[in-house]
Amino acid sequence: MAEQKPQILSAFQRLQQLYPPVRFNSVYFLVGGFAGSTAQPPGLLVEVDGTNGPEVDTSELSLVQRNRSTPVTLLPALVIHEMIHNTQQPMDGTLLSGVIREGMADFVAELVTGHPGTNARLHVYGNAHERELWQAFQPVMLGTNPAHWLVNSKEETPDKPCDLGYYVATKSARPTTTKPATNSTRWRRC
Repeated sequence: MAEQKPQILSAFQRLQQLYPPVRFNSVYFLVGGFAGSTAQPPGLLVEVDGTNGPEVDTSELSLVQRNRSTPVTLLPALVIHEMIHNTQQPMDGTLLSGVIREGMADFVAELVTGHPGTNARLHVYGNAHERELWQAFQPVMLGTNPAHWLVNSKEETPDKPCDLGYYVATKSARPTTTKPATNSTRWRRC
């Protein structure tokens, strides 16, 4: 992990170039339990149980843990994803708001680091099932139940990943965001 510090600092500099009002917080790396990462005003809590190096045996992990397990080299994208949450406006409680919050954090992390980040696996499935996902998402997006879209790791199967809400928002951000000035404007609204 320590080897990723220069890449993380470089990602912070790139983020500041793209979005000067960004607020930087302390970053704390946590080990234990696959609880997930979170952004809080005092700092970022980044779980690193899901990062690994070459030749790490993941056979004892659950399906979702194996699928979410990513190389430690993607740590900068994860840190930027969480940092973005501290720049976003509060959610309004709808599924759409939650999906936009997570998907935009993924999108910006990829824009800053050049790597699709820890949710790249969602794009393989999402791109192959895009129409089906949009048809399923649209009727429920203004509701408040995140089921089937966010925080649904128990629904992970070998054929379909969980947390496809990240994909929906990341995909929808791509065609309308084309230059840094647009990015800054869009980020202020998210």
